[in-house]
Amino acid sequence: MPEWTEDAFRAAWDDRESRIYPALFGKPADKGILVPTPEMFAQFRCKELDPRWLHVGTIVHEPTPARGTWVHVTSGLTNAWWDDDEPGLGAEFVMETPADEPWATTTMTRLACYEILLAHGHYPGREGIVVGDRLPLWDPPRPTRLSHILVCPPPRGPEAVDTGFGRIELLHMVGITPEERQHAVDHGDESLLARMRGMDWFPATRLDRESCV
Repeated sequence: MPEWTEDAFRAAWDDRESRIYPALFGKPADKGILVPTPEMFAQFRCKELDPRWLHVGTIVHEPTPARGTWVHVTSGLTNAWWDDDEPGLGAEFVMETPADEPWATTTMTRLACYEILLAHGHYPGREGIVVGDRLPLWDPPRPTRLSHILVCPPPRGPEAVDTGFGRIELLHMVGITPEERQHAVDHGDESLLARMRGMDWFPATRLDRESCV
């Protein structure tokens, strides 16, 4: 691991977005990165924020021959900050959609805001986002039956990537309905995911689908 200087910080960022993500997800869309706004943090009742938090964001990757979906992946949560030795949060978040859907990009950026606030004690007693969490799906386009996001291991590709700047864990996010959430509570996530796979409703999040239970 290199010493966390500003140069190392910028090199880690460039390595992730220029080499690691294209190798995992294919060509990035020509639209840059959607970074959070102070208003996004305010939605979580955050009145004071570190300006560095506004550099984390979400990148969109186009479909590949092997994967017919668009990928929305956060970038920056795993970076350490060079000026006070604050560690990175360990994981980046991924969502797939059938088309280039801006709501999904916004949702991933909001999740990044939420994760940052969890890590900084904004919600006492609540740990960071992990596999098995079922989180509210904030403001999805209507109409849709989806109400929550299930956090699960990546359905394709590695669960984590080792780099010269540390380990990046990847967490996959998929939208679920209220009935599916309850099924996962009662019978476990794998039971739900098996049903969703059988109907081709996993790993991509489809707003227009019905519930599988």
